[in-house]
Amino acid sequence: MLKVLFSFIKIYGLFILLAEKVRVSSFFPFIYRWHHLMIKCYLQKVLSPVIKNTNFHESKSTKKVYHNCYIFWYQGFNNAPEIVRKCVTMIKKTNPDLSFHFITKDTLDNYTEDMPDFIKSKFYSGIISVQCFSDILRSYLLYKNGGFWCDATLFVTQRFKDEIYNYSFYSIKSNIYNPKNVSKRRWTAYFLYSTKDCIIMKLLYDAFCSYYSSNNKLVDYFLIDHIINLGYDMVPFIRNLIDCVPNNNEGVWSYMNSEEFSRYKDTTYIYKLNWREKNIGCLEYI
Repeated sequence: MLKVLFSFIKIYGLFILLAEKVRVSSFFPFIYRWHHLMIKCYLQKVLSPVIKNTNFHESKSTKKVYHNCYIFWYQGFNNAPEIVRKCVTMIKKTNPDLSFHFITKDTLDNYTEDMPDFIKSKFYSGIISVQCFSDILRSYLLYKNGGFWCDATLFVTQRFKDEIYNYSFYSIKSNIYNPKNVSKRRWTAYFLYSTKDCIIMKLLYDAFCSYYSSNNKLVDYFLIDHIINLGYDMVPFIRNLIDCVPNNNEGVWSYMNSEEFSRYKDTTYIYKLNWREKNIGCLEYI
């Protein structure tokens, strides 16, 4: 037991050990804030070279419109749960102008040619989970090509609004605060739009590569949000890109409550579903 304990401290540092132990029994907002702070302290130490070596400037591709849309379901869409298949049907129906890229284990190599071998090796060996790899993949593809990343469980009821293309970075955003979310709902990782060479995507991708070049353990399931939060707090340019995005789709989780769904349906057209759920009211749109 002591050997495991000392090994954990060696890998993550005492701060992260404390944060992990606290998180297990976290019921109050200040406990979540403490956990987020501990993760931030660790990532500042690990990722400071990435931030120092990044040239934070506006993408040269800001004014260009990108119609790529990447959707990933590793096991294959034919084998996906019914909810996933319905979500895919709906987004194709409502956004026929987009160029869809449906990525699976059979096509993954076509989208990761320039990704470092050690990242792919750690993924295929199981060190990097499918969920974490999808976070790396979205930052890689959007930085390299620009466009949308949509999780396969996003249910979209209308065409993506043209205002999205006015921004070099865009995501779902709201004032509905949840202390568990380090993002504080200022962005969501499951719906992203960016131009090619977007600095937020560069930071994400470089940070993931730097992190996994010397780590085999995931410090937190929501590492992608912690990295963006670190950039938000340390880099004014990134903070401005995020802050200028208007609130949108604030009822993204409202499908779980019929009353909330009715309240938000006029201002929300993107819903985050759970593929494990069986009875979801907003599927009545299909």
